[in-house]
Amino acid sequence: MTSNAGQATLPAPFSSLRAPPCGAAPGSVNLWFDGSCEPVNPGGTATAGWYVTDGHDAMLTAGYGVVATGYSATSCFAEWRALELALEWLRSQAIYAGSTLTILGDSQLVINQLTGRWACRAPNLQPLLRSCLTILVSLGLEQWDAVWISRDENYVADMLARAAYQNATGQVFPERNR
Repeated sequence: MTSNAGQATLPAPFSSLRAPPCGAAPGSVNLWFDGSCEPVNPGGTATAGWYVTDGHDAMLTAGYGVVATGYSATSCFAEWRALELALEWLRSQAIYAGSTLTILGDSQLVINQLTGRWACRAPNLQPLLRSCLTILVSLGLEQWDAVWISRDENYVADMLARAAYQNATGQVFPERNR
């Protein structure tokens, strides 16, 4: 497995992007995440994109990168790693205790497993679920929630994951019919 993902300065095409409004209140934080695995899933290059906004939808930080290649690379793994990386950034800031966190992603699997609606049976994803839950507890949040959003609503995180693929491979991100 390869991992070079983390916090990053937004590449030029993304620096002017603004997070879509999600109606958050002051004192709240929003975490957006996405992952992909291309050109094949499983077994391709798994990438993560994520960003964090404040209660006024101002982008605080963003990250993207490769989280796995080869056999261990799957889109589900990439989605979980994107969430984990964003949560690790929040923990590193040590200033969000007492805040309300809304996690937004287009992966029904991650959202439903994180909230306990679905069981996590995949052995390679269980450590990521445990890690994310542990980090959430360690943040000292007043409350947190995880909300599924459409791919269209998650376009900034999606573009960050795509940029990670293009930076790592030098290839244009494959387009698929939806």
